Amino acid sequence: MSLVSNDQARKEFEEFLNEKKISPSKRKTNESATEELIEALSEGNFIISPDKCTMKLRFPIESGDFPIQELHLKKRITAGDVHPFLKHVMPQDIDGRYQAYMCALSGQFLNVVRKLESGDYDLLRSYVAFFI
Repeated sequence: MSLVSNDQARKEFEEFLNEKKISPSKRKTNESATEELIEALSEGNFIISPDKCTMKLRFPIESGDFPIQELHLKKRITAGDVHPFLKHVMPQDIDGRYQAYMCALSGQFLNVVRKLESGDYDLLRSYVAFFI
């Protein structure tokens, strides 16, 4: 079920990439991530707002009294935002690096990120691809 047409979702995502000043080479490298995010946009599972992006989890995470049903993602981060999460990540640990960026962008701790169901994790990883 599509809430937004694929063309409209593509246009919205292209505007996001332009706003972030993503280079053509990085766009080409991340074509599959782009397609996954466009599909999520058209289904209403990923929302781009002026100040943040919202990712609706297909499988909410049980965390305390209230399940986490969506992640609010920053649209821009600095090296200082990511640094605390990279503290114990080895340079060759690509998964650890992605998880550090997931934490920095979502404001969630690593234990929450690791509880994401694989489809939700993959969508978040696609988003992170444009920050690494």
